Amino acid sequence: MSDGSDSINKFAERGELIRQQQTAYRGNVALAKVTSDLDSTLNFRVNSALKLEFDKLCKENHSTVARELKRYMTSAIAQSKLI
Repeated sequence: MSDGSDSINKFAERGELIRQQQTAYRGNVALAKVTSDLDSTLNFRVNSALKLEFDKLCKENHSTVARELKRYMTSAIAQSKLI
């Protein structure tokens, strides 16, 4: 029976590897479309306390809210998932 289990495990591992490769490929294709042109704006509402705390965190780390949101977006695209 362990031969059957080994085959199933190998098949599952191979499937997971293929899924990871496809995700990485999709992320790379999406990132290739992104340029350094800042040609669009993003405007949304957020709780003022949340904004204040995030702004403080960014300043403590010598960054800006905009920079960190762009980094998050780029990372999410590269991984093809929300993080």
